[in-house]
Amino acid sequence: MDANQTNDYAMTRASSETSVVPVVTASYYMNPSNAEVELDKTKYSFIVSNANYTRAANANDIMVDSVKKDSKITGLLNVYFSMKNANSIANINNGKVDVAALRYNGNDTIVTSDFAALKQYAIKEFYINKSATGNAAEDESSENHLAYSAADAVKHNAAGEYEWPVLEIAYNNTEGINLDKWINVHYMFADNNKETFWGDQAEINKKKFKLVYELIGYIANDADKTNESKHATIKGSILKVHGIDGAEASRKIIGRTPLVRVKLVDENTNSQVAEVGYIVVKITDVTTDPVVVPETDINPVDKDFTVACDGALALNNVTAITWAEVENHVLGTLDMSKEEFEKNYTLELNWNTQNAAQYSYDANKNKFTVIAADDQIGTIVNTKDGTAGYETNVLKWTVSNNQAYQIFGDGTKTSVTVWVRFKPNNTVHGQRDVYVPLTWKPAVRNIAPEATIKNSDKKTADWHAANSREAGYDELHIQVGNATDPSASCEYQSMVVENTFSKVPAQIIKDAISGTYPALAASANVTYEFAPIADQAITQYVGESGARYYINVTSTRITTTSGELLAEIEPVRGTITLGATNAAKDIINNYDYVEGALANALTLTVVVKPTTCQPASDLITLKNNMFNVKVIKPMFIEGSQIADMQLNDYSTLTQPVTLNFIDFNGYDPKTFWEKSNQQKEFWKFYDVKSIKLSGNIQTNYSGYWAEVDANDFEVTFTEPSGAIKLGNMGSVTLTQKNMSRANSFKVRIPLAVTYKWGVLHETVELNVNAASGNAAKRR
Repeated sequence: MDANQTNDYAMTRASSETSVVPVVTASYYMNPSNAEVELDKTKYSFIVSNANYTRAANANDIMVDSVKKDSKITGLLNVYFSMKNANSIANINNGKVDVAALRYNGNDTIVTSDFAALKQYAIKEFYINKSATGNAAEDESSENHLAYSAADAVKHNAAGEYEWPVLEIAYNNTEGINLDKWINVHYMFADNNKETFWGDQAEINKKKFKLVYELIGYIANDADKTNESKHATIKGSILKVHGIDGAEASRKIIGRTPLVRVKLVDENTNSQVAEVGYIVVKITDVTTDPVVVPETDINPVDKDFTVACDGALALNNVTAITWAEVENHVLGTLDMSKEEFEKNYTLELNWNTQNAAQYSYDANKNKFTVIAADDQIGTIVNTKDGTAGYETNVLKWTVSNNQAYQIFGDGTKTSVTVWVRFKPNNTVHGQRDVYVPLTWKPAVRNIAPEATIKNSDKKTADWHAANSREAGYDELHIQVGNATDPSASCEYQSMVVENTFSKVPAQIIKDAISGTYPALAASANVTYEFAPIADQAITQYVGESGARYYINVTSTRITTTSGELLAEIEPVRGTITLGATNAAKDIINNYDYVEGALANALTLTVVVKPTTCQPASDLITLKNNMFNVKVIKPMFIEGSQIADMQLNDYSTLTQPVTLNFIDFNGYDPKTFWEKSNQQKEFWKFYDVKSIKLSGNIQTNYSGYWAEVDANDFEVTFTEPSGAIKLGNMGSVTLTQKNMSRANSFKVRIPLAVTYKWGVLHETVELNVNAASGNAAKRR
């Protein structure tokens, strides 16, 4: 170490390939979410299906390390596993991959998950990194790579600052610093440019890699030409400082800068060196408590915040601290002039940028913690300001709309504070760090854009009162085509919800919010969706057949739980199309032609969902945006007629059946014919296909209702012959069996009418009167 080794760098790196498989987390949703499973890792294993390659993974290669239930998501099971050799995984090619499935073997249960692909990744670069917080195991910041050469590590910029990361240690620190707490490793895959955090010394040791720390010679360009690195010793990962040749440390070593070489060594391949980094360790004066400017001394930035779109700036180079505040609360505290402060202090910057480093402050612990660069609140830069005749450095703050929205968007925060640090250029004279708070407290936070759909925005002719065919503004109705139009057919019209508004909802939003939120208004739009199942007005139905149906709902489809389509909605304009499934028809026909019956109709609850630009795509509140769409039953049967029969000497009696049809407009077949200018018949429009017996004929002949006993008499229903129409709806025939002296009784004949949109049921009740002779005897 006597020689100057500042020309040191890694001329060659490892050339042999190493297979490293970090512990992988595989997450599985349990069904049901409260299922009881043991967390014993021996109960879990993987089964593997191999691609058609010579090289392939084997189930025995995969080792389950542990199993845990997720701490945040109910029903999520996390399984942590590793493999012996990543090279056993087939390279992805022609769509063929190795796949693995998790198997749980409980006491009396075996459950296997779906298969998931196994993929190997090749690492092309390692990076040795300095933790910004001294917590190398968890600090994933990727902006503190160690210098790639010794010459770079000792290099200074024009301001006299090191260009690459450094470590600091007080001259009287007898315990030393643990380099393992400050150094970690990152890597980059060969097929992308994304840097990934691996871990600290303990983590990489699990894969037989290690970090090795060595002091190398560094003779600074100063008068005494002393080797800087002779002021330190490394044992394992602990670096301690001292005088030359191990003499007791004193203030004389303040300012010395030992140079450390850090090697990433792969012990899988005969200790090849995978990467090298270099870092200077500055020996400093004893750390003293910093100067902390109280938050109350610095006026907050009070610029209003109004949510806008990505790309906008919420703060744009806004002065975060005024010259008066600098003079009164920074210079005044230090008892320095402006010139003295600017000569002796430097604003701490993020590595390799001109942006100030930012800190959070825990008042309870009186502790400042550096904020990772990716998590800092915007950017703070040091700029010249000539206010009131002074040319001084002031801080300007820029914050994106996106980040401001993350801070203020949910309404819980009214302000945000960060701290910047001014570091003394020389600590020998007891100069201390100065922490200055910068606060943004918007005077007004416009974070709740709101619009309302009013009744006046709806087309009066399209909207109805709740559960009624009367005019109102509560719900929409879907019905079959114009029944009396000769060219129409009995199909449900595809309703376009957007067309039922005199002012479309997107325009309602734009008009309501454009004054305060012009950017959101310009991007405002809506989608038309089925409301979630919790908001659906009806979630289960009893069909005309008596079958019970439960529904499933997505934003664009409503189906039965067995998968039969009830309706779909197109999200752009809200076009609703009904399913022509048996379930849909059964539900459509489930109510009668009486007041209030619409409450049981097939009901589709629709929500008009506002959208706008990111990051606030779902921020807009649209009131009165949820309503029901009722599916109107096309036609009904309002009772039936059949003439009474009187027992006589004839063996058979026959009477025609009349069913009283009426459609959703209130038209019976005759009115329908007239309304269509005698062009369209009721039966043809509604495609009445058949009238058939739908169950067992019953009678009260024995004093109670029961099936007809053929020993007493027989009753049959004869279906209509030819086209169904008035006067041709079938007939009932009663065949007598020695019944001339019977008393009166009743017969019920259940009928099913099949038409275009399903099946209607009606029970015809026949009165059978006693023979005239019996009636005379009773008198």
